[in-house]
Amino acid sequence: VTGLLLSTALAMPAFAADSPLYAGVQVGDGYIGLLGGYQVDKMVSVEVHYYDFDTVSTPFISTNASSIGVSAVAVFPLKLKDAPQLSLFAKAGAERATVKITGGPLPGTAHDTDITLGGGAQYDFNDRASARLGLDIEGRADSLYLSALLRF
Repeated sequence: VTGLLLSTALAMPAFAADSPLYAGVQVGDGYIGLLGGYQVDKMVSVEVHYYDFDTVSTPFISTNASSIGVSAVAVFPLKLKDAPQLSLFAKAGAERATVKITGGPLPGTAHDTDITLGGGAQYDFNDRASARLGLDIEGRADSLYLSALLRF
């Protein structure tokens, strides 16, 4: 059993370099989220995400918001001499937001679907871990965010 566990632990980094799957967390303007992706090839991925926005509450009204979405992401390695791990990325997709209001004169739930465009910079620490700094434009709203990604 110990040999099996040791060989599995040693094989994980090699598997991670070849795996097309990754997951991460994202923190942005007033939200925290989870994302998962599938790398189609070296430059193109498909990502899904879930964001949970800050809850706004007063003694009589509470507002909860969340969103789900899917995007195509294209990564363009810069291949700089001093920073070979740095890339630029662009993404396009769709997002569906849900806002639930409880209490007050107009309780209820509203939904909205928007096109999402965005881009930014990605730094690969190694074959398994990356970080992104990006900007998304969704409808008439902009969101600056930071992501941490881990390849399986």
